[in-house]
Amino acid sequence: MYIFKEFSELNIKELKNEIEKERQLIKDIKAGKIYKEQKELIKVILFIVESPNKVKTISSFFGRPSIRNIGGLSVYEVSLGNMYLLITASKGHILELTTDNIGLFGIERKDGIFYPYYNTIKKCLSCGSQFTEYKDGKCPYCGSTNVDDSINRIKALQELAMEVDQIIIGTDPDTEGEMIAYSLYLVLYPFNRNIKRAEFHEVTKTAILNALENLRDIDLNLVKSQVVRRIEDRWLGFSLSQIVQKYFNKNWLSAGRVQTPVLGWIINRFDERNKSKSYILELKLENDRKLYIDTEVKNRREINKIIKNIKDKEINIVDYKEEKEEIQPLPPYITSTILQDANNILKIGVDRIMQILQELFESALITYHRTDSTRISPLGISIAKDYISQKFGENYFIARSWGEGGAHEAIRPTRPLDVDMLRNSIENGEIDVYINMTRYHYIIYDLIFTRFIQSQMKPVSVIKYTEKIKIPEINKEIELSGVKDVIDHGWDLIFPFRINIMKIQPIQNGVKIVEAIGKKVPKVRLYSQADIINLMKEKDIGRPSTYAMIVKKVMERGYVINKSNNLIPTKLGIEVYNFLEKNFGDFVSEKRTRDLEEIMDKISENKEDYRKVLESIYDETNMIIEKGKNIQKE
Repeated sequence: MYIFKEFSELNIKELKNEIEKERQLIKDIKAGKIYKEQKELIKVILFIVESPNKVKTISSFFGRPSIRNIGGLSVYEVSLGNMYLLITASKGHILELTTDNIGLFGIERKDGIFYPYYNTIKKCLSCGSQFTEYKDGKCPYCGSTNVDDSINRIKALQELAMEVDQIIIGTDPDTEGEMIAYSLYLVLYPFNRNIKRAEFHEVTKTAILNALENLRDIDLNLVKSQVVRRIEDRWLGFSLSQIVQKYFNKNWLSAGRVQTPVLGWIINRFDERNKSKSYILELKLENDRKLYIDTEVKNRREINKIIKNIKDKEINIVDYKEEKEEIQPLPPYITSTILQDANNILKIGVDRIMQILQELFESALITYHRTDSTRISPLGISIAKDYISQKFGENYFIARSWGEGGAHEAIRPTRPLDVDMLRNSIENGEIDVYINMTRYHYIIYDLIFTRFIQSQMKPVSVIKYTEKIKIPEINKEIELSGVKDVIDHGWDLIFPFRINIMKIQPIQNGVKIVEAIGKKVPKVRLYSQADIINLMKEKDIGRPSTYAMIVKKVMERGYVINKSNNLIPTKLGIEVYNFLEKNFGDFVSEKRTRDLEEIMDKISENKEDYRKVLESIYDETNMIIEKGKNIQKE
């Protein structure tokens, strides 16, 4: 209801003062200042995420941000109406276990209690080395003074903390992200006690707003799990690495709980391959079809005899069956499966693939990529329905959640945009991304999008055949199968590759062999990086956040080389593994590693006392150190 007054009744001076006060208040908000009046009008929040790319993406959801610099830290400021966000990045971890000579590798034990000592993280911008201790501001590796110290970010964040009403930490939704959040909490709590955690699994406007409305406290069980895992890595890694370095007189060598079994898999596969060579017959038929037959023949003279006698002979069909079958779609990607497919297709390292996935996530193009869950949320299902209905028709859509419960989803796109639509949207300026979108980014996005969409489509109905054939000169029957015809299309409309490799026409009775070639090849192929990721997943050692790092580490140490996407152990790698297996096999066995992974999960669920676990690992580490003292160079 409006009340009209005569102009003479107004106090112009007082009205003018109120207007000026409001104008000044708006200026102060934009400058990040806090006043009593401001608190009554709008809530000012410091929103901390990990990466500058994520800062730019989030701020772009709420209009054009203003930007200021606090102690070298870029702060993006946006208004959400009822709150004013100051968005900035911690740039990952800000604290790390010290390498100073304190306790047992930086963890002190007093009266049965363990005290881990942390320091700020320093990174040399000249040589790329990372460390916690240095003298005179110089890199201990190359002597450069061009060093980035996280203490500078901490001080800037502390200055910002005093300006705002509340601090919200929005780091990644996993144990590493929870530890980063807890470290930020510790350094900022003395300056502002109103600190909350925001959790989101995709960087979209809806997800961010939902996270800001559903804040939680930091999950200390996840923090305990990360701290115990980090201490275990430090204790076992440092103790074994020092022993290995001394024994082989090479100070760059390392050993670890997961690293050692992985190295063993690669070595064992290499040995198995070298022992498994036999002849394969490549047969060319008169209809131009080729067959590859494993003969198990290892003698050249014997295979030549078979080749001589087999030419112009006919293949006989012993048995033939046809049946109708529905082929179901594959589940959407999780970390291990996207790493496998991207590695096999692109032939690039899994560490580079993880970097691309991180960038796609931070650019609001995919959901969080470190996940073991195939679950799809109702929002994800609606994205698939929107795309499938428009592209193929709603009758091709079948909603599948692929799992129940849990916070994590599978890896999926955040919009109903295929790779061509995405490329056009970026090039036309409809979508802003703050990364360099290479062809690898687009290919990996296309893999994720296609796999997700097919997972929400109806099955493909086919005529499938199975036939048993007998080849002359080879005393065994061979079973072949394939898809003869597609009766009713489904997911194959967007994912044709998978159905195409199944579409192989059956061999007709009496078809002749026109040519035969014998090739001596290994029955067992070498592992690729993708295979190792799959094994870690199957054997339950390592986690989505560590898969790529473990593979990268065995190559960086010179234990393994990657040749044509095959992992080949080096002489050094074989020697180090044999040494560890002989002397410390019980500590680095696959079973012990898997058991510890399960214990870490129990700590995160508050089902295991982290102090007892640390006590056990502490005793184990001291046993390793004592045993190492008695090992003599052979």
